[in-house]
Amino acid sequence: MSARTLVGCFCVAMGALTATVVALPNWAPAAWGGLGVLAATAVLIGARRYSVRRPWPWRLLAGALLVHATVPATLGLTGVRAWLPTIVLVAAMAVATAALIALGRSGITTRDRAGVVDALVATVTLMQIAWVFAINPLASGGAERAVAALWLAADGLPLAIIIRMLWSRGRSRSIGLLAIGSLAAVIANAAHAWSLVGSPASVTATVTVAGWTVLCVCWGAAALHPSMMRLGGTELLLDRRISARRWSSLAITSLVGPAILVVETQSGQVRDGLVIAIGTSVVILLNLASVTVAANAHGRSLTHSEHHDALTGLANRALFASRLADAVARSHVGGPGAGVIVIDLDDFKMVNESIGQRVGDEVLIAVARRLIRTLGRHDLAARLGGDEFAILIEAPTSPAHVEETAARVSGALAEPMTFAGKRVDVTASIGATFIGDADPLDADPLSQAGLAQRAARTAGRSQWQRYRPDLHGPIVERMRLRTALSRAVSDGAFALRYQPIVKLDDGQAVGFEALVRWEHPQRGLVGPAEFIELAEEVGLIEPIGQWVLRRAVTAAAHWHRANPPGPYVSVNVSAHQLRRPGFAELVDRELATAGLPPTNLMLELTESVLLREDDTAWAELAALRHTGVRLAIDDFGTGSSSLSYLVQTPIDIIKIDKSFIASLASSRERAIVDGIVRLAETLGLRVVAEGIETAADRDLLAEMGCPYGQGFLYSTPLSSAEAARWASGLGTPGSVDEYAHSGAVPVEGRTLPS
Repeated sequence: MSARTLVGCFCVAMGALTATVVALPNWAPAAWGGLGVLAATAVLIGARRYSVRRPWPWRLLAGALLVHATVPATLGLTGVRAWLPTIVLVAAMAVATAALIALGRSGITTRDRAGVVDALVATVTLMQIAWVFAINPLASGGAERAVAALWLAADGLPLAIIIRMLWSRGRSRSIGLLAIGSLAAVIANAAHAWSLVGSPASVTATVTVAGWTVLCVCWGAAALHPSMMRLGGTELLLDRRISARRWSSLAITSLVGPAILVVETQSGQVRDGLVIAIGTSVVILLNLASVTVAANAHGRSLTHSEHHDALTGLANRALFASRLADAVARSHVGGPGAGVIVIDLDDFKMVNESIGQRVGDEVLIAVARRLIRTLGRHDLAARLGGDEFAILIEAPTSPAHVEETAARVSGALAEPMTFAGKRVDVTASIGATFIGDADPLDADPLSQAGLAQRAARTAGRSQWQRYRPDLHGPIVERMRLRTALSRAVSDGAFALRYQPIVKLDDGQAVGFEALVRWEHPQRGLVGPAEFIELAEEVGLIEPIGQWVLRRAVTAAAHWHRANPPGPYVSVNVSAHQLRRPGFAELVDRELATAGLPPTNLMLELTESVLLREDDTAWAELAALRHTGVRLAIDDFGTGSSSLSYLVQTPIDIIKIDKSFIASLASSRERAIVDGIVRLAETLGLRVVAEGIETAADRDLLAEMGCPYGQGFLYSTPLSSAEAARWASGLGTPGSVDEYAHSGAVPVEGRTLPS
């Protein structure tokens, strides 16, 4: 359900309960209690829906709403002179004030003293006006004045805190709704206070009901609106320079007291001179303090922003480099050593693309918080840029201390995160190095840790490694490979080979799997195992995947025109491609350009793609299936399998991974394969067995009822022309020995893994 629909349903329900309060007086207590329960429930739902990092302030706010609404329902709305409802309701507003203070402070990266002073100025000014024009004229005794003043203070504080939020965080829909609700509470409770000192009950009761209803509606809607996440997110404070607008607000609040004094003088009687004098003095002193605090805050803000990251509040690259240089200098003059850790998030670009940059920023903030919790008091965490972080460990006890910290950081980041109801799994590749007095003077610890980090990523990600001198060779070679791969993408230096997919009963080809090879100028044909992961890492997987798709569809179109309907072509699809909006449209355009029927194309996906809750990927799958393109699950059984996606996903074929086929002699593996075949048959899916290399394996699979297979028993991957002849029965199987001597790596079914 969208946020707009949710807020709309909430408002409709609140409107129905409000109508009950007005139209059915006998049912008013129960309906009023329902208003409080519904508003409190909305606050709790909002906190859970948007997965706020600090839910307890929202729970306090829900409790305050519940108490605020149910106590009047129990004791009556009009004519109540007992102290109990006053005490309980004031306590409820005090709880709400505490919740709002916590929300206002949550995520603020620097102290907001100016915002606190602004809130106090607003509160004192409001109380001064209310005392002169409402409390003192209507109250007849000290006790009544005390009750009314207590009401005013209890209501004014939440409003003042929200004013502070507006100053420190800027405008947002949720903060605006909180402000409207608080203002309504001030009016409603003022009316209730007037009823305690003898004002007409019919008038004050109407105003009270309306105000308290607006409070419940607005605060509940504020929690349900997505902008409520800003109240828990890290925000920079707004610029507090002494602008003309700020000078105007200071002057207006300072002149409120004198203006009231002029009004009373014109009326012929000055009744509140002492209160006006005290209030004006307090406001002027607070405004002077505000000017001083704002000037100091602006200076501190400039200094802070110069050395800290704007999003996370961590140290930036400049501050980290300065502290690192000091640590290195100390280590070379007999001081304690230091440790440097470099952290790079794995596949963070995919998080931004699939969930949105706003959630991506929240992930970076959460990572920063976890780093801070993991480190010691004197360690420094920094954001170097993008999704790259660094840690400076000052005076570690030993190199093992640095390694232990790297392991703790890796474990802390691996814990799942939830944002806006979506689970986000964050892993990181981490490199660490230790700075000692024996290191050369020209050693660069940050580069060493970065080298170890890249080695960790190459080793499989979600890992950490310590720097070793022997890492230079492989990393330099990888950098060369990366440069050559970028050039190959520009030049189109790739080739496709096609491995037949056959019927096991007669060996007739029904399709071909397209396998990509890199035509390296020195190394010859390079198999995908050596460059696909690198292509994903550097963002080249999408252009490579698009090239493979276009060439494969073009080849299949030639087969189709030569001998209709022709064999289908199977193309592996990377998770990066599928999570890019518009992929289905790209496939449709390629099919139309080549003139290939959609049923002659099959896209192979890995299980990991389907197990992630990715709305974009699922939308692209639905669009692909709608066009008639067939879908297959590649390497079935090797990932984190879940039978649920076999029902939820509109797939056609399951491809059993070759690791199971290679072990068919084992009764255990044979039972697994037999179970997969029977499961597919029950679900109406076809099965293709990968990696068939012996006649015995083929016969066992056929006996189990597996209809299709591929592997070196039938042929090595072929060129497009050879595949066409093979499909027509004119060609002969490719030689495994010849294929091995060609320099390629025979890895079928692994063209574009996710």
